[in-house]
Formats: sequence, C-alpha cells, structure tokens
Amino acid sequence: MISYQVIVMKANAEPRLDPFAFPSETTLRFILLIVAVISASLFMYSTLYVRYIETQGRLEPIAVSARACWDQYEPSFSLSADELAITGNAFAQCTEPLYTEFRNAAWLALGGIGILLCIASLLYSLFPILIMWREGLTPLDMQADMEDVVVYLKNLCQEMGIHPPTFLQKPASRAIGGRAFGAFGRYYVVLPTGLLNWFDNNRDAFRAVMLHELAHLRNRDVDKTYFAVAVSCAFVIAALIPFAFNLLGNSSAQRFIAIVQTITLVLLVYLTLAAVVRAREFYADVRASTYPGAQALSSLLATTLQPTFSAWQATTIAMLERLPHFKRHRWQFAFLLHPDASERRHILATTDRLFILDLWAAFGTGIAVTAVHDTIAGLSITTLRPILGHIDPWLESLAASLVFALLVVGIIGIGVWRGTFATLIRNQHSTRSGKLGIGLGLGLIFGQILSFDHIASIQDTLGLEQADRAMQFTLTIFNLLWSVLLLLSLYYFFRWMAAGASIWLHIAIFSRSPRPYYIAGLVVAGLWMTLWFEIMFLIRNADVLLITPNSIAVLFNFIFFFSLILHDITLQPLTLIALVSLWAFPLSAWLWQVRRTNSTSGPTWGFLDQIPDQAHLPTQQPLQVHPAFMTGLMGGLIYCVLLLILRLGLRFLLPESVWEADEFKLVLFYAGYIGLATLIQAGIAMKVARRIRSFGKFHGLFAAFTAGCVMALGALVTNLLFSGTVNAQFAWTTFSLTVNWGALLALLGMMILPKPSNQANLSQIKAVRSQ
Repeated sequence: MISYQVIVMKANAEPRLDPFAFPSETTLRFILLIVAVISASLFMYSTLYVRYIETQGRLEPIAVSARACWDQYEPSFSLSADELAITGNAFAQCTEPLYTEFRNAAWLALGGIGILLCIASLLYSLFPILIMWREGLTPLDMQADMEDVVVYLKNLCQEMGIHPPTFLQKPASRAIGGRAFGAFGRYYVVLPTGLLNWFDNNRDAFRAVMLHELAHLRNRDVDKTYFAVAVSCAFVIAALIPFAFNLLGNSSAQRFIAIVQTITLVLLVYLTLAAVVRAREFYADVRASTYPGAQALSSLLATTLQPTFSAWQATTIAMLERLPHFKRHRWQFAFLLHPDASERRHILATTDRLFILDLWAAFGTGIAVTAVHDTIAGLSITTLRPILGHIDPWLESLAASLVFALLVVGIIGIGVWRGTFATLIRNQHSTRSGKLGIGLGLGLIFGQILSFDHIASIQDTLGLEQADRAMQFTLTIFNLLWSVLLLLSLYYFFRWMAAGASIWLHIAIFSRSPRPYYIAGLVVAGLWMTLWFEIMFLIRNADVLLITPNSIAVLFNFIFFFSLILHDITLQPLTLIALVSLWAFPLSAWLWQVRRTNSTSGPTWGFLDQIPDQAHLPTQQPLQVHPAFMTGLMGGLIYCVLLLILRLGLRFLLPESVWEADEFKLVLFYAGYIGLATLIQAGIAMKVARRIRSFGKFHGLFAAFTAGCVMALGALVTNLLFSGTVNAQFAWTTFSLTVNWGALLALLGMMILPKPSNQANLSQIKAVRSQ
C-alpha cells in the first residue's frame, strides 16, 4: 500500500515539517487560556471588593488620611536610588492602611480563583457522565453484531501505540463524524450510526475518521480541551455572572467603563478557548496522516465533514465582513470552535502554518500576564514590607518578574523557536520575531488598564493626579517614555532569541531531538527576561518621585536619574551574567559546530515525510569566534597603552595637588578609565559586527567583552603602578562598570548599524522527486 506521506510529497514537491518536534500550539494556547481566565477573574474579584468597601464608606476616610500624611512629606529629590528608597518608604508608611485594604482584595481574588478552579475540576469530572447521559450513548462492545468493529478498532489502537478507549455508539445519529472525550485518564470515542455504516460500505473513509479521533488520544489533547471548556464555564458561573450583577449598582460612567473592560476580557477568554479547540483538530489531522490509510481524510474534508455555523456565529461573521479590510477567510476562524474544512485541508498539505505564532496571540499573552504579574507584585510587596521593615525594590519585584518571565518565555518563546525552524528550513527570511515583541509589549501596556494594579491604584485613590495638571502631564510623559523603552527592548529581545535559535538549530537539526537545545535557550532567555523586567518595573515604580508639586522639575532630570539607576544596575552580578549570556549562549554553538562542519545528512526529526537521499543540507558558514577574540584582545591592549600615556601625561602636566585630590581621582576614574574603555568597546563591537556578516552582533559583543576584561585588568594594574590601592570592592566596581557599560553602549551602537544584505541560512531543501 502506498502511504499517505508519499502522496503528500508528490503533491507538494517538498516534505512536510513535523509540528510534533516542538510543544504543540494546543499546549501553548491551553496555558494562555488558563492565564487569561485567572487574569480576568482577578480583575473581576478585585473590582467587586474595592466597590464593596467604597459603598460601605470605608475607603474614603482612609484615602483622606493617607493624602494628608503625604502632603506633609517634603522629599529632597536628589535623584538617586537611595532617595527613591527613602521616598518610597515614606509613601508606604502614609498609604499602609490603603495597602492593607488592597492586600485584602488580592487575597480575596486569589480565594475566588481557588473556588473557580474547584468548580472547573468538578465540571471536568462530570463532563463524560453528562455527555453519555444527554446523548444516550451505549458501549459498543456490549453489542453482538459489533464484534468485528471492536476488534478492528483495538487493532487500530495497537497500531497507533495507544491504550484502547471505551468505544460508544450513538444510535439516534446518522452523522459520520466521531468524537473523543474523557477525564482523568478514562477516554471514550463516540461512533454515530452513520459512521458505523461505513465500516462495511466505505472502509477507507471509516479508517480515516477513526485515525483522526484516535489521534486526539495519541496527542494527549483530550484532557487539555475539556478542562479548558470546564475552566471557561466556571469563569462564567463564578466570576462573570456575579460581576455582571454588580454592574447594575454602578453609576452610568462606571458602568460603561466596566462593560468595555468586561467585553475585552470575555473576548480574550473566548477567543483563546476557540483557538485551543481549533488547534487540537489541526494536530489530530496531521497525526492521522502519518499512518497508512489516511488518504481519504482530505477528500472527506472537501465533501462530507464541512462544519456548520450557529446562528450567532453566522451573524458575527456577516457583521465582520461588512467592515473594511476584514476578509472572511481570515476573521471567521477566530470565532469558530471548530476549524473550517478548507483550512484543515491546507494544513494537511503543508504544516508550515502550525509553526507560526500570530501577532494577536502575543498581544493576548501580554494582556493576560499583566494582571498575574501585578497581583503577585502587590502580594509580594505587602508580604515583604512587614518582614524587612523597609522597601527593597529588587526583592519586591523579583518574584513577580520571575513568574512573568516564565509565562512569556513559555508561551511566546516556544513560538519563536518553532517559527525560526520553519523559516530556516524553507530558506526564508522573517522579521516576525520582532513583531511578536511589539505585540507582547502592546498587550502589556493595554493590559495595565485591566490589571489589579489599575484597580488598586494608590495614586488614583488619593486623587493625586486629578489635583495637579502638571502632575498629570509629568506622569503621562513618564509612562510614554517607559512604554517606548518597553516596546524597543521586547522587539530586540525576541530578535535576539530568534537569532540564537537559528544558530543552535543548525546543530540540533542533526541530533535526535531539538528538546535539549530549545530548553537551554528558553532557560537563558527566561533568566535574561527576569532581570530585564525587574529593571523595567523598578523604573515604572519610580513614578512615586513624580507625585509632588515639583514633578516637572523632576521630569527634566529623568535622564540623569535613569543613568543613576543604570549605574546601580551595572554593579549587580546578575547584570553581568545577563549581558554575557547575550553572546555566550549563541556563540557556544561554535564548540559543536566545529565537529559538524562536514555533516550534510538530512535531519532525523524535522519532517513528517521521508526525505530522499538526494535531499541534503548545505554546510553552514562557521562562526568566527577566533577573529572576534583577537580583535577584542588587540583593542584591550591598545586601551592599556593609551591609559598609561594618559596617566603619565597628567603626572607631567598637572601639579601634584591636583592629581592627588579626591575629586580629580573620581573624574579620572569615570571619564578616563570607564568612559574611554566604554567608547573603545563600542567601537570594537561595531567594527566586528560590520566585518562579520553572519551573526556579526554576537561576535561584536564577544569582542567587546574580551576587550573589557583586558581593559579592567589594565586599569587595575595602572592604578597600582601609580601608587594606588586595589581591594576586592574596587576591583569588582572597575570590572563590572567597564564590562557592563561597554556592553550596553555596544548594544546601542550595533542597533543603528545597517542590516547585512544576506545571512547564513540553515538549509534549502531540494525538490523531492517522487519514487
């Protein structure tokens, strides 16, 4: 028998990519749905509590007292990290009663989440019983005339490597589509009477349909799908309905804003649920197509298995089609709980679509994770302050940033690796990874309106912004600058992740599985994102310095304040680790690349279809680690010579009273030692990045780091030569400032470099000739 793989290869002239090599889109969408439900529920429960204490008259007296306390505080605003901590502690003392109420709101919201998940678990466990009772299903093996069918199905399960489920018949239905459902490891497959008739009349079609249904069990998506449905139902019961009743008691303005927020959250939950259900069908089709006898599935999708629209779905699609720039073939699928047959046939023919994470998924992820981040941040702050007795910005934002990074990297990061693999195999160039960063950033910004932090805003409660227009302007500019920095950083971060993935996929393509490689990449990306978002949210929390009458003066000094924040950040050991990982992770592939330069065999895991012997992968252009190292070493030595000349010249040109003064030594250290080293490192990085066309920016960062290490050592030795002293603290300060500031300036410099005209590609698969 000719397998379906050969038929697909003849039709498409190139083998299909294997979407099962990476975590499936079903899993990623399922995680996003859970986060979306939790975020929406946190928003609704927190809003209910805050509205309750407002109606009870408990909030206004606390806010008035806190406002009076804060008005008596007169900060000096020296614009330093210490001043930020002092001002933050003063603000926290004044607003402690408010924090207590908002902490109660957060705990109440978490308790509501617990109740919601309990309801979801109960519904999930009852779904199989309800389905069998409602549809009148009966076990197939209890019917004597179905013995041949049961034996055939069990053999099919053995062929697919799965434990046989309980097969049920739906006597009253003449449909020809089956269904797989279940809970807690007990699975069922429904066979309507119309499908059973095909066992004798159209065995090929019967086998194709059953391969699809059993593929759900093989893909392990049944539990995810039905728990997703249960969580969505529990969200409606335990969160949406109580929140909707609460809207009736609000004012018209509050009601309008709450309705808009509610519609946004409900749409997010519903569209994510629909994406989970659609994705499982795509993956089941693809899994079924890898077994002999599935060739009838494509023709069935074209004629018999066409989905029908419900009345509200048809109405929604018709409304969307009347809007400009809305096309039916793009927008109708977002509202369908079952994919369109034409799209299923397209994905059966070419699986590239399953490797692409769309921009809206990144935007939805940003909205969903924002509420989770703000809730965890609020709870960690209110928990740590009584223990520490003061504000430690790093510790307070660490837990929330870690959870945030895990969610973002787990959802978007996997999508970046999958998309990079597809574009490299198909010899294409894509900037989608950077766009995913923009989509995520916009979701984070928009999601703040729907987050716990927005509901429990101390500034809004105290009425600080409304009392002063200058303060409103200052905070608006501050938030705008923060948003621009966030978008730019995420854009380049995901481009860095895609570039690192493309390097390591050159190595992984010849291995048995890409799993160790993308796990290592995601761990590095998660650590980097944890640090960066800790910095970003630390900067955002600095708006406490702006809620004073002289906020405009503080805003004009914001750039100076930002540089001081960066100065403190560059002294952190974690910052050094993060900056080193930018080049160390991708360039460490050079050690494996050296051993694989002569390997031209095809990948063993990247394709669903068998690759003929004629297909091969061209050798990748090797990473040029050694030239980058030598350039950095030479630049570091040149700096040491220049520094020595500078110190000798100052000795001869200036009197001893000048170069022995502490103020002169401080200026010399930052301007001469650190400033000169930073500029030279940036120049070296840009030179290497321009000269090395293949992943030149990684080589540039490595060269800058090499030069920075030599420069730091030269600075310490020079200081000893001129009667200075060196201790551990001074050595660390010199090394960290030299290397970290050099890396930061090198990053900024390479961002403005023009992009090279061509880059090394992973492969160009030759046309596959039919056998």
